[in-house]
Amino acid sequence: MMFFPIPRKKYRLGYSLSEVIITITIVGVIAALSVPSIMQNTKKTEYVRSLQKAYAVLSNATDMIIATEGSPVEWLDTSNPTVTLHDMYKKYIHKVKECNGDCANIVTEYKNFNGASNSYNIINNNGSLILPDGTFVRLHYSSKNCTDKQTAVGDVDVCAYIHVDVNGAKGPNRWGKDSFRFYLTNDGLLPTGSNLPESTDCRNTNGGQGCTARVLRDGEIDYW
Repeated sequence: MMFFPIPRKKYRLGYSLSEVIITITIVGVIAALSVPSIMQNTKKTEYVRSLQKAYAVLSNATDMIIATEGSPVEWLDTSNPTVTLHDMYKKYIHKVKECNGDCANIVTEYKNFNGASNSYNIINNNGSLILPDGTFVRLHYSSKNCTDKQTAVGDVDVCAYIHVDVNGAKGPNRWGKDSFRFYLTNDGLLPTGSNLPESTDCRNTNGGQGCTARVLRDGEIDYW
C-alpha cells in the first residue's frame, strides 16, 4: 500500500506592510475629503440654531414691549431714539449685558457675504447688548415716526434695525453666515427677506443681509 502526503495549507498570519500602507493612505484621503465638509455642515447647524434662539428672544421681548409700552411709534419719538430703543430692550430681555465702554474693540470689522468690507459694526458702545449666550445685538433706529419703507421686507414701514451676531466675537463675522438683520415695525419684529418670495440679497455674490427670513423659514443654510 502506498501513502501519499497530504499537502498542507498555507495560512497568512496578517497583512503585508504594503497592504497596510495602501489602506491607511486610502482612509487618509477619504478623511481629508470628508472632514472639512462635515465641519462646515456642523458650523452651519450651529448658526441656524443660534439664529432661531436669538429670534425667539428678540421676538418675545418685542411682543412684550408692544403689549406693555405700546407700539414703537408711541415711545420712539424722543430726543435720543437709539438710547430709548436700547433701554427698552434691556428692560425686557432677561440677564442681558449692556455695553458700557468695553465693547468697541471686541470685533473691529464685519464683511458682506461676498467678502467685501462693511463699515457697520454690530458691537460697539452705542446701542449694543450681549445676550446670555453671547449673541451680539445692536439696535439702531431708522425712523422715529416709523415711516421708513424697506424693500427687504416688502415695503413695510420700519421703525428700527436690529442686527445680531449669533456667535459673538468668533468669526467669520459675515452677513448671511453668522450675522443677520431684523426690522422693528409697529406690529412686531420682521426678519429681512420677509414677505418676499426670494431675497436677491441672499446670494453669495451679494451683501447677505437679506438671508434672515430664508434661514428661519428653511431651518438650514443652503446657499454657501
